[in-house]
Amino acid sequence: MRLRTFMTLWLLFIARGTCLSAVHPVDINVEVFQTLREGVKGVDFDNDIVRVGLPFPQGVVRNVKGRPALSAEGKEFQGRVLEQWSDGSVKWALIEFLASVGKGKSETVRVIEGAGASSGRDLASEKAGTVTVDTGPMQIEIGKKGFSIFDRVVVNSKELVKRGASRGIVLMDGTGKEFLASQCSDTRIAIEENGPIESIVRIDGGHCIGSERLLDYTMRLYFCKGQSRVKAQYTLRNASKKNPRHVFIKSLNMETALNIGEGKKAIVATHKGEKEFDLKKGSIGFYQAVSDFPWLSDGDSFYYHGPVEPDYAREKQRGYSQEGYWLKQDGKAVEDGKRNQVVDLGFIDVSDSASFGMTAGIRYLAGQWPKALKADGTGKTTVSLWPEENGKGYWIRYGSHTTFEVMFFFHDKRSPVPDLEMKRFQYPLMGRAPISWYNRNVEGIYPLYHFISFSDEKRLADKLGTPYAVGWRKPKFKIWRYHYWGHGAFLNQHDFARIALVNALRDDRSLGSAGESYLAAEAAFNYYADWSVYHSDDYDYSKTQFDPKEHRGEADLSKVIFEWEHQHWYGMPLYYYMTGDERVRDAVEDWGEYVKKGSSPLRLNHMRVYGTGMFSLAAMYDFTHDNEYMKLADMNFQRLLNAPFNKSNPYTNIFIDWDRGFVAGGSGSGWEDNNPGVKADLMLGSILYDGLLNYYQHMKSGNPNQDKCRLLLMKISDFMLREAYFEGTKGKSEKWAFWIPYILNLNDREKSRHSYKLIGQATFWTVFPYEATGKEIWLEQMKKMMKMALWDESGVWGSYGYIDHPGFQAIGYHLLRNFYPDLHR
Repeated sequence: MRLRTFMTLWLLFIARGTCLSAVHPVDINVEVFQTLREGVKGVDFDNDIVRVGLPFPQGVVRNVKGRPALSAEGKEFQGRVLEQWSDGSVKWALIEFLASVGKGKSETVRVIEGAGASSGRDLASEKAGTVTVDTGPMQIEIGKKGFSIFDRVVVNSKELVKRGASRGIVLMDGTGKEFLASQCSDTRIAIEENGPIESIVRIDGGHCIGSERLLDYTMRLYFCKGQSRVKAQYTLRNASKKNPRHVFIKSLNMETALNIGEGKKAIVATHKGEKEFDLKKGSIGFYQAVSDFPWLSDGDSFYYHGPVEPDYAREKQRGYSQEGYWLKQDGKAVEDGKRNQVVDLGFIDVSDSASFGMTAGIRYLAGQWPKALKADGTGKTTVSLWPEENGKGYWIRYGSHTTFEVMFFFHDKRSPVPDLEMKRFQYPLMGRAPISWYNRNVEGIYPLYHFISFSDEKRLADKLGTPYAVGWRKPKFKIWRYHYWGHGAFLNQHDFARIALVNALRDDRSLGSAGESYLAAEAAFNYYADWSVYHSDDYDYSKTQFDPKEHRGEADLSKVIFEWEHQHWYGMPLYYYMTGDERVRDAVEDWGEYVKKGSSPLRLNHMRVYGTGMFSLAAMYDFTHDNEYMKLADMNFQRLLNAPFNKSNPYTNIFIDWDRGFVAGGSGSGWEDNNPGVKADLMLGSILYDGLLNYYQHMKSGNPNQDKCRLLLMKISDFMLREAYFEGTKGKSEKWAFWIPYILNLNDREKSRHSYKLIGQATFWTVFPYEATGKEIWLEQMKKMMKMALWDESGVWGSYGYIDHPGFQAIGYHLLRNFYPDLHR
C-alpha cells in the first residue's frame, strides 16, 4: 500500500461501506480550446481531434481490454488506458474525441461512464506486411517492404500518390552517398493505436544502401477520422550498440512524388503572405536560416557547434552567417526576408490546375532552423529536415534522438487558404478538466500535486492582506534548441516544464495564456525526450556504456544531458499521462537505465545529488513499477543513516544531526571551515526534503525504512520551523518580509548569510507535517510563506514566480480549504 493522502480517504470510504464511484461519479466537464502563442490569431476547427489525459480514483473506472469504460457525451470518441491501479482499475486514461470549436472560443465536452469507444470500424488494418488506413475521405497504404512513408494515397477516389513512385526518406552522408529508408530490409511497422476516430502507425527502421546502414529512425503517422491531414512525427536516432559513434551527415529529406496533372503550381508562405509560382518556370526552394521566431539557447556550445555557422564579426550579438530566409525559383532569388521577418507557418502547397495536390509543412519551421521546402515540375515535393543548404552539414551526437513534426495534407481541391490547415496542425486543440477533479486525484507530491487557479491566488492575497504582484508574470513559449543543465542558479531548481503544464490547467485568466503555457511545456518536454535523455535503443545502459571519443569535440554539447545536480526530467511522466505520447514513455524508460547506473550508489558528498537522486528513484518506480528503483532507494537511504560526521573533513559526506534535526556537510552545502552552515532553502528544505518525501510516499507498507524516514522528515520540518526563517523588512520601502537566508549558520543563526532576502524554494516541509498532524502551527507558517510569495518576485528574474512552484501551490490549496471550508477543491 502506498503511503499517500488519497489512500487514507480511500480507506475511510471502505470502512463506511461506501462505493467510491458513488461518491465521485464520473461526470467531468472538459474545456476545449486552441493552443496559441502570444500574437497569433486562432482559427475554426470542424470535427478535429482532441486528446485529454485524465486521472481517476481507484476502483472508479473499469479497464475493458485496454480501453477505459468512459465516453465523451455527444461526440465520436475512443479511449486508451495509460496507467492502472493495483486492482486493475484505470488510474490515467487518454480520452480522444472530435470537437468543433470556433475561432478564439471554447467548447465544453462531458466525459462520463461509457463503452470506451464509439461504434464503428477501426481506421487502420494490416494485411501481408501492408497497413491500410481509411479515414473516410482518404485511403493510405503504408508498406513494410520498400518503406517510402506513403506507398499509395487516394483522396475522394483520386490517386494522389502511386505505388513505388516516391523515394521517401533520403539521408546523405558526409561524402554525398545516399541512404534510403526504403532500402532497409528489417523495417518494422505496427499499428500502435487503433480506433474509430484515430489511428497511429509506428515505423522503426534505418537508412540503407546495399549492406551499409546509417542511423536509425522511428516514425509515427497520426490519422484522424474525416481528415485527409497526416501528422508525421519523425525521430532520427543515433543510439545503437551496433554503431557507437558520432555521425556526420549532409542532409535528410522526405520526398513525395505527387500524381497530379498539368498546370502544376506551388504556393509558399512568406512573411508578406502567400506567393504562388508556376512550376513550369522551374523548381521552387524555400530555405529558412536563423530567425527571431521564439527559441531558446543558453551556453556557448550551440552557437559555436550548432547547425549554422556563427558570424564571428558579430559574435557578441550572437550573429550568424545565415539569417532570415530566401525563396528561389530555378536557382534564382525571387523573395527573401530578414531574421526578424518571421514566417510563422512554414508550408508549401503543390497542386495542379484542377486543384489536386498536397500541402506539406514543418511544425515551427522558423524556430527549428535550418529547414527547407521544395517542389519541382514533376510534382515531387521535398521536406528537408536537415537541408544541405546550411553549407556545413550536421553532427548527430551518439546517445541522442532528434524529432520533428511534419504535416501532409492531401486534397482534391486546394484549400482556399492553406495556412488554415497548417495553423490547425501547428496550434492544436487541448482539453482540461476542472481543477477540483485533478485535486481529488492527487497522491502526495508526485506525479500530480495540489494546485489552485490564478483567481484563487488573488483571493488568497486579499484574505492575507497582501498585494498580488506576481500572477501576471509567466515566461512565454519558446522552441528549446539547447540547454546547459548547469545554467540558472535559482532558476534551475525545478522542472519548469512540469510547472508550465500545470499552469495550463490552472490558468483562468484567458484561453490564450493557458494555451501558451501548454505550448511552452510541450516544447520543453519534446526537447527533454530527445536531447536531455541519454538514449540506449538496443541495450541496457545500466549494464553497458558506450562513450565514443572520436569527433566528440564536433558533436558533443556541454551539459546537454540531465546532470546529477539538476535531474529535472520528472515532469515527463505527467506529460505522458496528459497526452498519451508514447515517444515520451520510451524516453523515460531509456532515462531510467541511466538513473540506475548513476544511483548505484548515489554520491553522499553532495546534498543536491543525493536529494535529486532519491526523488528520481521514487519517480521512476512510480512510472515503471520496477522494484529495482526502490531497492536502490532503500540502499541509498541506509547509506545516509550510516553516514558519520567526519569532524576532520566534513566535506566528505552529508550526515544527520538527530538532536537538532538537520542534515549538513558535504560539498557545496554551505559548510565552511570553523563556520558550519547549511543551505536550508536550496538543499536541506527543498532538494533533500522533497527527495526523501517522494521516497517515503512511494514506500510499500512494511518497508523497514518507513519509520526512520518519517522521523527524519518530521525532524527536518521541526528544525526548519524553529531555526531557518527570519522576519523583518526588505528594500528601501522597508516592506514586511519573511525569508530564509542563503546559508543558515548552524552555530549562530544571527551570523547567517543573507545574500538575498528570499522566501525561497523550500515548501513541502510544511505541507507534509500539516497533512500528517493537522496542527495549526504548520498552517500559520504556511500563511507567512504564502504572504511573502504572493508579492515578492526577487530571485526569480523573469522566470516562474515562487507561487507557481509545486510546494507553494500545495500550500495555497490547504490555505483555501482552511479559509473557505465549504469550497470543494
